[in-house]
Amino acid sequence: MENMLRSCIIFIILQNGYSAINLAELSLQPIYQQKFIERPQNLTVIEGESVTLRCKIGNLGGKVQWSTDGFAMGYKLETIKSYCSKCAPRGNTHKGEFHLYVEDVELGRYNEFECQVSPDHSNAHQALRAKALLNVIVPPSRVELVNTERRISMNAGTEKQLSCRASGAKPQAKIVWYHGNNKILDQEYSKQITNGHREGTWDTVNTLKFKATSDDDSTRIRCVVEHPALKNKVMEKEIALTVFYPPGEPRIVGDTYQAFRQGDMINTTCISSGGNPPPYVSWFKDNIQLQYPHSKLENGSTVSHLYIRADQSLLTDVYNCKAWNKETSIALPSKNVKFNVTFSGDRVHIKGPDSGQIGSELTLQCSSEESNPPSVIKWTVDGIERHGTQEEVAVSEGGWRTTSVIKLRVDVNLSQMKVKCSAVNNLFKDVIQETKIIRILRPPEAPSISGLPSISLREGDNLTLSCISRHGSPLPMLKWFKQGEFIPSQTYSMVEDSHSIAKLFIVVSRTDNDMEYSCQASNEAHFPTVSQKTNFSVYFEPVDARLYLSMLSTAEGGPEVAHSTTGDRVQLNCQSRNSNPPAKITWFKNGKEVRGGAIDVKPGKYGGVKMSQVFKINEGNPITSEDNGSKFSCTASNPAINGNNVTKQYTLNVRYPPEFSFSSPGNYSVIEGDDITMSMEAKGNPAVRRFTWYAGVQPNQPLLMEQLPDRFKIRGPSMEIRKTARKDAGLYIFGAENDIGEKNKEIYLNVLYHPTIINLTSQIIVDEGEKAIFNCIVDANPISKESVSWGVVGARKFNLNESAVFTYDGNMTFTMTIPIVKKSDRGKFFCRADNRLQSAQPDQQQTVLKVNFKPEIRKFPRYAKFAQNLMHQINLECIAYGYPNVSIFWKKTGDLNAERYVFDNRGVTKQLDYGTWKSTLTIESVLNSDYTVYKCVARNTLGLDSHNISLTSPNIPDPPLNLVVTSKDYKTVRLKWEPGFDGGFQQHFETRIKEVKTGKVTIQRSEHSQVDRDSEFVFQDIIIEPDVEYAFSVKAVNVQGASDFSVEKLKALKASENKAKDESTVPRVIIVAIVLGSILFVIIKLMIITCCIKQRKENRRREEKKHERSSSLSSKRSMMIERYPPSKYANAFGTDMFISPPSNSGSTISDSHEPPDYKYLARSLSMPGQESDRGYTSHTGSCSVHGTLKRHISSGIDTTMEDDVFDNYSTGAEIKENGGPGFPVITADKMLKGGRGRSRAGSLSSPTHIPAPRLGISGLYTDHMERRKYSMAGSISPPNIPSPPPPVNTSTLGRKHQFPPPPLPNMLHCNGHINMIDVNDKKSAFEISNELTRRITELGRDRSVEPPDALGHLQLNNLPELPVFSNQSATRKYYDTRPNNASHFM
Repeated sequence: MENMLRSCIIFIILQNGYSAINLAELSLQPIYQQKFIERPQNLTVIEGESVTLRCKIGNLGGKVQWSTDGFAMGYKLETIKSYCSKCAPRGNTHKGEFHLYVEDVELGRYNEFECQVSPDHSNAHQALRAKALLNVIVPPSRVELVNTERRISMNAGTEKQLSCRASGAKPQAKIVWYHGNNKILDQEYSKQITNGHREGTWDTVNTLKFKATSDDDSTRIRCVVEHPALKNKVMEKEIALTVFYPPGEPRIVGDTYQAFRQGDMINTTCISSGGNPPPYVSWFKDNIQLQYPHSKLENGSTVSHLYIRADQSLLTDVYNCKAWNKETSIALPSKNVKFNVTFSGDRVHIKGPDSGQIGSELTLQCSSEESNPPSVIKWTVDGIERHGTQEEVAVSEGGWRTTSVIKLRVDVNLSQMKVKCSAVNNLFKDVIQETKIIRILRPPEAPSISGLPSISLREGDNLTLSCISRHGSPLPMLKWFKQGEFIPSQTYSMVEDSHSIAKLFIVVSRTDNDMEYSCQASNEAHFPTVSQKTNFSVYFEPVDARLYLSMLSTAEGGPEVAHSTTGDRVQLNCQSRNSNPPAKITWFKNGKEVRGGAIDVKPGKYGGVKMSQVFKINEGNPITSEDNGSKFSCTASNPAINGNNVTKQYTLNVRYPPEFSFSSPGNYSVIEGDDITMSMEAKGNPAVRRFTWYAGVQPNQPLLMEQLPDRFKIRGPSMEIRKTARKDAGLYIFGAENDIGEKNKEIYLNVLYHPTIINLTSQIIVDEGEKAIFNCIVDANPISKESVSWGVVGARKFNLNESAVFTYDGNMTFTMTIPIVKKSDRGKFFCRADNRLQSAQPDQQQTVLKVNFKPEIRKFPRYAKFAQNLMHQINLECIAYGYPNVSIFWKKTGDLNAERYVFDNRGVTKQLDYGTWKSTLTIESVLNSDYTVYKCVARNTLGLDSHNISLTSPNIPDPPLNLVVTSKDYKTVRLKWEPGFDGGFQQHFETRIKEVKTGKVTIQRSEHSQVDRDSEFVFQDIIIEPDVEYAFSVKAVNVQGASDFSVEKLKALKASENKAKDESTVPRVIIVAIVLGSILFVIIKLMIITCCIKQRKENRRREEKKHERSSSLSSKRSMMIERYPPSKYANAFGTDMFISPPSNSGSTISDSHEPPDYKYLARSLSMPGQESDRGYTSHTGSCSVHGTLKRHISSGIDTTMEDDVFDNYSTGAEIKENGGPGFPVITADKMLKGGRGRSRAGSLSSPTHIPAPRLGISGLYTDHMERRKYSMAGSISPPNIPSPPPPVNTSTLGRKHQFPPPPLPNMLHCNGHINMIDVNDKKSAFEISNELTRRITELGRDRSVEPPDALGHLQLNNLPELPVFSNQSATRKYYDTRPNNASHFM
């Protein structure tokens, strides 16, 4: 029946239309309509929490769905999630429960919901709708102090505004201020409400005007936020208070009026109450601050303790203390105090004569030092109290000085008088006194000499002679004299009331035999001088030796030979000069002692003995090439004397075939393309005369120039190869030939070349965490693990040392392994090959590392917005990072397919670099509907990422975000912020710098108008003053205007920070102090060294003066000149002549390392007698000198005239004992003077070379001349003129002649003599000098006065080469014909 009814209704609708039927009139509705059993209710919920909206339907006939914010969400879970990702259905649908669960509720999104029930399919049930609103409350996002630091400092009585802001709350937050735990109700408040950063939220700022008192110091103020969404959560900010206030007036505590005894400690305290910061409390003396510390007590007071020792100066000093801090304009002073100090002087002082004669009157004065109260002076003489005057005088330093005078008559027959002065003070028990001894003069007794040896002395021994004189008042002064001349190098001392003693320390020499020494005693000018005399004898040692080479012969030696040949049998002959006892000869070969051969003994001079000994080289066997250059030496020493030795050296010359030097390399290296010269060094005796180069391959054929490429040049021992090639490497053979034979040497040439990279891994693609291995194959010579380096291309950060491992297989392959790859490692790397050859030519290639990772879109705030005017084109850019290739898609609400939108809907992007991709959405003509949000979605095979980008109309820029202020150094802060949206125009930034205390504002423009694409932050450095608090904020500016300033950030650089930041920088004053200190240290050290050197020279000079006295001759005996060969002066004078031996520490001839002092080189001239040992007489037919001829050199020492004022020319064909005549050659004297003649000190020169010099003011004089006429000006010389200095240490001297001279032509023998000036003729020293010069010149016309080789026997190894003189040209032939003599002996 029902179906039929329905069919009728349908038929009526089809025939008459829908409007013809009224369903209500048909009464087809069901009896029970669907209805709400439980409607959804409006709810209040805290953002972030979850909520369930309840909806229960009864008699459900249709379908139930929920809508949110006007959008129906559908019936299935998938469609619901597509519209509201946070929504999900809940409840039992069979019971009509269609609840909706909303999680993580968010303000402004999904806040309006509606439960909708549709009619059934037959419209029997009515549609139902029920709305529910979610009231979302938001707790404050943060609480912060506005323009207020967490720690503030205030002065007592001042006010400061404290602001606190609660941001982003809904509804508005309430801010309450607390002082400690108590609410602040008695202060002034102000409140400001503004829109929050998020839509629908509010920012609340509450400002408290706070007035500080001294009691508020070190307390805390809290800003507490109250809001229903906080529940029990506490949100607050705390401010620490520091209140500054001045200290109290200082007080001095303690007894300052008592009397203090000198030396006592005075302890006084100064105290000041309160004050913040804690005050400085310091003591002052006479308004000068003292360095005493201060400390703070628990009760808040500050104290400083004065610790001083009672002293005389306190009587006039004024003390007080002062307290201050930064709250006081001037320091607060205490009352002044002075201290009363009693003291006694430490000493008394007696003034008066130290000696006196019997019957004389003496006046003495005694003065005490300052004391308080004054002292009383008392006198005692030899134990008996005497009275003197008393006078007290006040002194400005405080205290009193007492003076007393007493007069005494010397009327006692004693050796001395003992006078005592005492100072007595009533307040002190100790008596201060001083004693003075007055001597009574008496004559001395005759001296006695001790210390003479019981046996003969040895040359070089130390001898100490003591001279003692007893009694006398004062004790006598003792002086030693040698041959009547005073000896300054002596020591003198006295034993009180007993005797005087003078000691003389002598280093004896052979010239000290029977020398007269005397000691004189005298005490001032009151009594006559008394003296005593003595003498002694000395042993001596050899002073010279000769060493030469001969063929194997007897002990006497054969003819001298210059060199030898391999196979010869040779020997060395050593001849020692006379010594007593006979000398011992010791042989050395190359520094090692060897045994000598046969010995020959002959008598010598002074009762000595001449010794000769041979040494057979190789024990008489034939010599070899290895013996060439062997160094031999013989040393002559006296076995009875532990002194210096005479050493002569000889270098053996052996002929041998060529030998190659060890310095000639067997291997050469050259860089390919460079030139190389292979030079070999081959030596032989005689020299190598021919060199040959051979090819290294068999057969070894000589390398001929015509057969070699033009690049090869052979020049004797050198072969040059220009522009070397790798094929030139290999073996070469070098041959050397002389008159004796030929020798060959193999040489290998190594050609080096620059590196070339043969292969490099082109690219590697890996996932994060995997390993990447790159291989680089290099060809180079040389090649090592240091030949290849790896690096990063570009500016990206990659630590090779930490992130990569490098290996080398020892051949050609170098490997870089990255064990764990990170996405930041992606990019180019390079392999660089460089074997560091000269003119380096490194090779470099690049490879790529690609890392797989899901896309990451660049989401900087400045790229979240774009701006453009209407009807203009705009390009929206989206940049993402990732690999493999990233596709970028664009979305927006509404249609994105209009022709105005140009983009690649396939997601194709532009690759900017490895892992960086870019997509551009172009809007060709911007409309109002385009000002909306666009979504950029980046996707690759590993994942996706999205980012919302807004398009707006051009406007002012957004404020910068996240401003951070940090300290950079002691005077600079660094600002960092994120740039915001630029408003569609180019923007720049301005920084506001405000001094918090003064409010002074400075605007500084940043130069960062353009920011790098990948840089998230902008940095700016600003220089500020220390100890000043600043508030910094930044705004952005474009052509449209400026943004708001960012939130202020406060920063101050404290002085302590300045010091800490600058610890690594050394202050300039410290650097200057260090430099000046170093210079001062060097100057002081140089001064000390100079003083030590001067002192050492002075000691040596004194020692030499002491020694030279031992070498001078008496008036009855002349010093002998010993010259070698013995015939040097024998031919001229008919007998031997001798040289004064050295006296410096024995002055024996040895290889001493001490440099010779040529300054004192001088010798004495006289003739030996045959019988007398006390003097020397002239022989018939010889040249003699009557009297000792002396001169005064520049050092102020008188020396005897040198032996070489006479020549040794002989008549006829006389030849020297060594076979040489006296012909002109370069002498050692010329070597010392740097020319042919003598120095300007007044010595003589031979007239055969240059005219005799004109003797100066300090010219020659004799022992019989009056020495008071010493200078042209007539000045009087000292009464005791020093004796000649010791001869030079001849261990470093030797002959320069190395060839036998020919016989001399007949010359007239000298039978005359130099007549001395008649002392009775009272002429001036200048006239005497001229007369001597004239007579010597006249004598030289008949014979040579000075032999040119007078010093030729002296060995001068350390002197420079001599100049060649023109007057030797006539004798040059003797140089050429003389064989080489390495012994330097003639």
